[in-house]
Amino acid sequence: MPFKITKLKSFQFLFAGVFLIVVVGGFSVLKKDNVDPVISQSETKDAIAVEPQVVALSIDGSEITIGNSPAPEVEGAPAVPEVQTAPVAEEPSAPVAAPNSMDLFSKCLTAKGATLFGAYWCPHCQSQKKAFGESAQYINYIECADEVTKTQTTVCQSAGIKGYPTWKFADDSEIVGQASFEDLSAKTGCLMP
Repeated sequence: MPFKITKLKSFQFLFAGVFLIVVVGGFSVLKKDNVDPVISQSETKDAIAVEPQVVALSIDGSEITIGNSPAPEVEGAPAVPEVQTAPVAEEPSAPVAAPNSMDLFSKCLTAKGATLFGAYWCPHCQSQKKAFGESAQYINYIECADEVTKTQTTVCQSAGIKGYPTWKFADDSEIVGQASFEDLSAKTGCLMP
């Protein structure tokens, strides 16, 4: 049911119009349960509709209509567009960082039984690890040089390591020296980065 105020003077009309527009705000949001008009971002998909409140002011200042009743038509005034609600899109889930291809390659080498034997003082060993970048942490690496005794560790002696770096594979084959990604891929079946 519309509320009407009649016989306003122009300054009262202007004040009342501005006051109503500010106070009414032009829109109300309705929730399913009509309890809480404030809707958080996660609840926006539960909203039913956004319903416009019509505030019609006549040009001569004689009438103000507030509510959901249609605005009176005024000759020469532009038509009020119909407000339609758009469906609320669900928020995308936070992006998940995919492991990079070098991480996958390094992890695959380890899973397939490839082991890199090296020595801290060996520049080719350092270069081999550097080729993997941060993904070197996923390589099964065995340090063969004992810094205290300056001798080869028993693990490397038992594995029969004669030079550095040496890659040993699950089938007991090996590559002595710095290996290319192509060679490592061929021996293990792991996809190259």
